[in-house]
Amino acid sequence: MKISAVVFDMDGTLVETNIKFASIRKELNIPYESSILEYIEENLSGKEKENAYSIVHKYEEMACKNAKEVKDINSFIDVLTKKNIPTGILTRNSRVITDKTLSMFPWKFDLVLTRDCAKAKPDPDGLEIFSRKFNIPLDEILYIGDYDFDIETAKNAGAIAALITNEKNQYLKDSADIVIENYMDLYNEYIK
Repeated sequence: MKISAVVFDMDGTLVETNIKFASIRKELNIPYESSILEYIEENLSGKEKENAYSIVHKYEEMACKNAKEVKDINSFIDVLTKKNIPTGILTRNSRVITDKTLSMFPWKFDLVLTRDCAKAKPDPDGLEIFSRKFNIPLDEILYIGDYDFDIETAKNAGAIAALITNEKNQYLKDSADIVIENYMDLYNEYIK
């Protein structure tokens, strides 16, 4: 498997932010089984939709203030930079929150895409944009995430799906092409 570019999800993959999704659903009266962004897009309009996104933003902003980098991520990004491997972020967060979160860390990425500039995951649009921007085939782009939308996004695009495991996502192990517990394992086995 050839890895020519690495794209990260943000929450739970680069940083731990602990967004209170249950609280967002409760405040917006969104059923538990529904995806928040999709529910807003499909069921709300006008002022109601605008208000819903401001509530989502409020919770994202609260979570952003306590963001902490994931273990070994600094070393892994340094390795990718030294090897001139293009890097990016594809997140369902807003651009404002993504920029605010990233400003807290020393990382530099070649391209950052949010829900404001690409169709929300699991749509493959974001990874297709990376492929065109980097001029790299989709099947050589590694997309790393911690949630089912991340695995689905990679699969929908024909990219390589990597799962960084935690206590809540063990059920996704069989869906991913690569499963890692920390970034240095990924480096040692696939990038080195």
